[in-house]
Amino acid sequence: MRDEYWQVRLQAARALGRLQAVGALPGLAALITHPISNLRKEVVLALGELRHAAARPLLQQAQTDPDPEVRKAARIALAQVDAASA
Repeated sequence: MRDEYWQVRLQAARALGRLQAVGALPGLAALITHPISNLRKEVVLALGELRHAAARPLLQQAQTDPDPEVRKAARIALAQVDAASA
């Protein structure tokens, strides 16, 4: 998650989400305010795939992101977290 290329971080976020690697939550959280919106969107989607309640505050924060794609991803991810806790 610290690679100098944002594209590598994007792919890592996707993989961690697919693996539902809850231990990656702090690393993903650190990227939620990254200047590149595509990376923020993938981080938000990965947080949703974790389906863990601890991701909820981060996803709520992402609902106010300036990029509409990030906000849309946050809605999707929140629905995943809510479905998992129901």
